[in-house]
Amino acid sequence: MRNKRSPLLAVILLFAVLLLIGAPLLIRQSIMPQPLVDDSRLVEYRSPTLGFSQLRPEPWTVVEDHPQLIPKGQDTLHAVAFVPNPDSKTLAITYVQTLTTTQTLQEYAAQQRADLQADTQVPFTDLRPVKINGLDALETEAIINADGEARQHRVVMLINGSRAYALVYIGPIGGAGQQRVQSMVDSFKFVQ
Repeated sequence: MRNKRSPLLAVILLFAVLLLIGAPLLIRQSIMPQPLVDDSRLVEYRSPTLGFSQLRPEPWTVVEDHPQLIPKGQDTLHAVAFVPNPDSKTLAITYVQTLTTTQTLQEYAAQQRADLQADTQVPFTDLRPVKINGLDALETEAIINADGEARQHRVVMLINGSRAYALVYIGPIGGAGQQRVQSMVDSFKFVQ
């Protein structure tokens, strides 16, 4: 029998669906096509409370702990979404989960991957070790078909003490959005 689903998994799946059908709900802009915006300039997002910093494209909207990102009554999970133009169908989210048990990075990442795979019925890649600013991390990804369009679903996970971090990208395969998110991942740091 499978363990109780993690709150992070439930939120990632919920938000993936919302992204595809309702990204404009996160930002209060018209759903009319927006003019192209230069998002190549990166600025720092820093949260000593959540214990991390990372660069983000300057024009992307930052949404912290939005009710659609965090299940009601969930006080051990926080989320920071970085939202470009809603028409891009691109989204980057950094989840911060306070662990209630001692877990290694391998244990945490393996459970998240197994839950994602079981719930989506999509094969996620085996966990791959990566370094982010010298920090050990594990990543997995899958290609998901959404409305006849292939979308990448990538999750990079790290642990710092009693907190687990999941950097999530949901969006087109390749292109500027994926490049911007890679810059965000590469810039991730733990802060106090």
